[in-house]
Amino acid sequence: MPHETEEQTLVRLEDAARLHGILAPLQRMELKLYMLQQQLGKNDTKAARHSSESLRSEIADIKRVIETYLNARLDSSTNLSPERLPRTDVQAAIQAIVTDLNELSARKNQKFVLRIEPGTVAVGRTDLDLAMSNVIHNAIKYGRLGTKIKIRGSRTGQMYAIDVVSYGDGIADDEADRIFEPGYRTQAAVQTEFTAAGLGLYASRHAISRWGGTLELTQSATSDSDDAELHRNTFTISVPTVE
Repeated sequence: MPHETEEQTLVRLEDAARLHGILAPLQRMELKLYMLQQQLGKNDTKAARHSSESLRSEIADIKRVIETYLNARLDSSTNLSPERLPRTDVQAAIQAIVTDLNELSARKNQKFVLRIEPGTVAVGRTDLDLAMSNVIHNAIKYGRLGTKIKIRGSRTGQMYAIDVVSYGDGIADDEADRIFEPGYRTQAAVQTEFTAAGLGLYASRHAISRWGGTLELTQSATSDSDDAELHRNTFTISVPTVE
């Protein structure tokens, strides 16, 4: 990764805040599109279909612009002195994101189950928000109707791990290796009612890695449900802690 001065890092983190400011309303636009598509089944008019496709196109155009920005700006690491490292409250950050996404999860009859230990991490709040909101948003989008979304947070040594567990279709092994690539969408994602450009996980992994953290996916068959076809999909964000 290219070296940057501390001043350059601070400028780039301001850019990251602007990026998060763009992605948040995009998620709200996706929610509106989902709600509009639900109405199409009841009122399948030409005007309604046109509105749906128009909104889908606008979201795709904006995300293409963001992808260009990401490719140019995210491939660099932080270079802050210890006294200038951020101190982000994990519980507060996660609770704020869950509150923002409650309306969307409720429409799929999904329930959040939180078990978050207190912790302070050396990660910029905007970067943690970017990663967490994308991972939780994906859990809602691709989790089955009526399932739980479990969010666990705990500290081990000098690292704090956040697990976001959802229940839905599994991801094929060859696709699981590619979901963090810019612009890549799994076959299951393409078939959903939600629009996306395949940028969220790419941006999230880079945002977390800048602070010495990681973002990984693990999958397994689940015994948590009567539905034998469900898979447990766990995205784990691991980031350094501060005292």
